[in-house]
Amino acid sequence: MKNIIKLSFMAIAVAFVSVSCLNIDQFKGNDPSTAEYAEIVTIVDGSYDVPYYVAFDNGQKAYVAENKVAQSITFPSTPEQMRGEVRKLIYYNRENVIREGYDFSIRIVGMQDISTSLLKNIDDKEIADQIPTHTAPIKVQAATFSRTMNYITLQMYILRSDQDNFQHSIILTHNKDRQGMFKDTYASTTDVDSYLWVELYHDSDTDYELQLEENYTTYKIDTEYLGVNDMSQYRGVKILYKDLDTKQTKVYTINF
Repeated sequence: MKNIIKLSFMAIAVAFVSVSCLNIDQFKGNDPSTAEYAEIVTIVDGSYDVPYYVAFDNGQKAYVAENKVAQSITFPSTPEQMRGEVRKLIYYNRENVIREGYDFSIRIVGMQDISTSLLKNIDDKEIADQIPTHTAPIKVQAATFSRTMNYITLQMYILRSDQDNFQHSIILTHNKDRQGMFKDTYASTTDVDSYLWVELYHDSDTDYELQLEENYTTYKIDTEYLGVNDMSQYRGVKILYKDLDTKQTKVYTINF
């Protein structure tokens, strides 16, 4: 693959973890070998003359001059906060096509789904019921935040076997009461209100530890639903999790 540039993460062969299960999606009908760039982006529903466009996490917008991928783009209808937009890993080239209202134009030559969900409140019943089982460690390799689209995207590692019948579950939550597994970390932090704090939980089910698996997933932040300040009021995002290497609480910081 020539000159692949990953602006958010390096992502060539990726396994994505959703809230419910581990899923490996193949590049069907794609030809990413001809791409110059690869990036995790938001594809946004468009209008009658522009069916969709690409919103990059840095705030730029790209007009899709051509999509070589034999794959339809389905926009979710629920949850409401994510209606009309979908996260994808795209392989693309820049095109010399000028389109008013866009920063540049691209030709998409490869595309893969990114597991995406809404950042949930920990006291939501569906989440609260799952938390007691989500005590397995995890390693956060990298994380980014899109200040224009309000997505946290995580590159993580988990330990899993080589069998396909185990369901790993990863949950990212906001804990407004700051109680539970990470309460001591909140209590010992002086700038706890300067950041949006979120908590990462992993359930390995009955899978046994054998090999590291790389995973990417992304979470939409709805500040009104979470009951928190507008994101512009924070210095960044802090992610609390049980570290795979040390088995201790670790904090990954995304500074704005």
